[in-house]
Amino acid sequence: MAAPRTTRTAATLAVGVLLSLGACTGEEDPGDRETGVAVPALEEAWRVPLPDGDVWHDLDDARGDGLWPAADAVSVVAGDSVTTYDALTGVVRSTVDLDGEVCGVSRDLNPAGVGVVVLGPLEDCRTVVAVDTVAGQVRWKARLRRPVVVNAVPAGDRAVAVTDVFVGAQRLRLSDGSPLPTLGRGEAASDGTLVVVTPEGGGDRESYDVYDQDTGRLLRSLPAPPSTRVETLVSSDPLVVTASSYDDDGTFLRDLSGDRAVRFGRRTSAGYPRLAEHVAGSDLVAVQYGGSPLVATW
Repeated sequence: MAAPRTTRTAATLAVGVLLSLGACTGEEDPGDRETGVAVPALEEAWRVPLPDGDVWHDLDDARGDGLWPAADAVSVVAGDSVTTYDALTGVVRSTVDLDGEVCGVSRDLNPAGVGVVVLGPLEDCRTVVAVDTVAGQVRWKARLRRPVVVNAVPAGDRAVAVTDVFVGAQRLRLSDGSPLPTLGRGEAASDGTLVVVTPEGGGDRESYDVYDQDTGRLLRSLPAPPSTRVETLVSSDPLVVTASSYDDDGTFLRDLSGDRAVRFGRRTSAGYPRLAEHVAGSDLVAVQYGGSPLVATW
């Protein structure tokens, strides 16, 4: 699961004011074809030099891409700091020093503008930092109780979940970083709202266990084939994940919104990233498959 990190070098940060993406219609196997949808050109709003020239990035996109866009600002994890820019002008609002090597970041900010950064080498990726991009300061820094192979690290409304490929989801209170009960044991994924864990039960005891990230409450459990491993939580509503299992040749999208997991779409990339991008909202899921220009919606 854990992939080697890569760093994307960029001398400047450029922000566009318009982005439109044409997509395939939702089918069992979308197929590679042109949609005929015109994609408007981006118009550059502003351009600024980055402090260290390096935007943090990882081949496994679950560990974030170092960019946190918000309604009126964009924050960039670069080098050993988080810099927040005004979205209209590019003027720096704040710079927060991290004091350590970044090994994972949240994909997004929570509604209050808090993002999460994990510090340390991959073999000891255990220091979690909650960054308040609105106030321009570190809210807290905490050390995880157990070593972790980081998957996703989203901030919810009340709790941060550090999901792992072995030990479930270690949680920290958003207000002060104090530890909360760990959810499950096994592979885990989260998007800030829900946590999905696939514990290693063996035989017919395999399952997808769905938890509320903030409260830690087990919401439901769905049966799963032997040796099922969840990887990415793509959407909470509808509940969609990527996961592999013993009886599948690869990793696929799974709809967990019913009483059983339903596989759909095509096989994701065997390498990283599994998905180049994924977005969800208003009962719609859209993905761009890794290593491919193919975009599909459901």
